[in-house]
Amino acid sequence: MTTQKDSTHNNSSSRETLIKRMSELESQGKDCSGCPGTCCTFVSNSMMCTPQEAMDLYLYLEKEKRITVDFIDKLKLSIQKYKLSPRYLSEKSYLRKTYTCPLFSESEKGCTVSRKAKPHGCLAFNNHDPLKKASEGCFSEQHLLEEIKEHEFKNDTLNLGWVKAPIPNAILELYEKRNLISNL
Repeated sequence: MTTQKDSTHNNSSSRETLIKRMSELESQGKDCSGCPGTCCTFVSNSMMCTPQEAMDLYLYLEKEKRITVDFIDKLKLSIQKYKLSPRYLSEKSYLRKTYTCPLFSESEKGCTVSRKAKPHGCLAFNNHDPLKKASEGCFSEQHLLEEIKEHEFKNDTLNLGWVKAPIPNAILELYEKRNLISNL
């Protein structure tokens, strides 16, 4: 039986595997430095995260004091603008849609989240050809994600009711649950 402590360790270990791979590619000149962030915008992004990845991300944002009224409004606006309100393919699976990640910064040209808190899918999507223009040499290393999936946290002890959700929806739901509990 997987415990919450075990799942956090597995998630951390999984993330370290992906960060190591990302670093290997960067050492070969295969990085995101020349890209405008296409993979994080509505042009290409349909990133979804598991409840555990969402919790890791939420705790990181909370620690960094980024869970503010303005940020929550930004999440709600993103959900509205890109029509990310819950539409399910099945009981626990959101319909995948493109959106600009609310954690992406146009001015900084990239993600504003530490690699130690990013969803696995973000870490596995990398540049593999430094000679190609922005985003043309990028793809997700699905084989790494499949390996991780086998060892990942299976039980939704957070009781969120979904297996994967778009980042704005996942963070907003965690925020609302935490507020509900703190107001009891």
